Amino acid sequence: MLDRFIQAALPEPVTCLGVRLKPFSLGHWLWLHRVKSPYVTYAPARLDNLILAVIICCQSYEDNQLCFSGRDRSVESAVKQFTKNILGAWYRRPIVFKGKKLCGPLLEPPPFNFLVTSALFAKYISDAFHLPTLASKGGDDNPTEAPWELITLTTCLRLQNSANEVLNQPIGFSRWLVAGFCETEGTGQLKDPKRVLDDLHAANEFADKLRAEGRMK
Repeated sequence: MLDRFIQAALPEPVTCLGVRLKPFSLGHWLWLHRVKSPYVTYAPARLDNLILAVIICCQSYEDNQLCFSGRDRSVESAVKQFTKNILGAWYRRPIVFKGKKLCGPLLEPPPFNFLVTSALFAKYISDAFHLPTLASKGGDDNPTEAPWELITLTTCLRLQNSANEVLNQPIGFSRWLVAGFCETEGTGQLKDPKRVLDDLHAANEFADKLRAEGRMK
């Protein structure tokens, strides 16, 4: 169990499309839902969906608030520039977004397999859910209809975390804090709302499906 906790608190770094992603957080999960990303709705994904997801996950929650508050043109511009870079049209130019160089310049167009890269990103999300094994004492399998995201946020706030910390720290780490809080409060181990487990299983199945499709190409 300690190994799973360490994996959740200190996840392995992930690079996608040449960009170092931040540890997948609750803030990333919420923003991907906000833009209806196929990587959290599990619909078929396109290249522009992957690029937008990478842009979200290489930034903090606060940076994404600034970017998407008015859905400014810099987001669309970065998606277009990424696409041209991947297709080899602008490979000698660095990709700059909001004044920050995300990657490049590349010396030559990278070999690119969309399905393989898409599967890598899906695995980055599914690997983030290193959840503890949870059980209840009261026998009520689903004591609340509140979203698990809200339960995670409010519980971590009670642990003196700031909202920004919770929205930016690894999502699996936050879930372990919820379990630890329930243990120390004497309520036993909280039974997770069914949806968090559904999300975990769906993320794993989606990543496996994309990996299988990538191997077949």
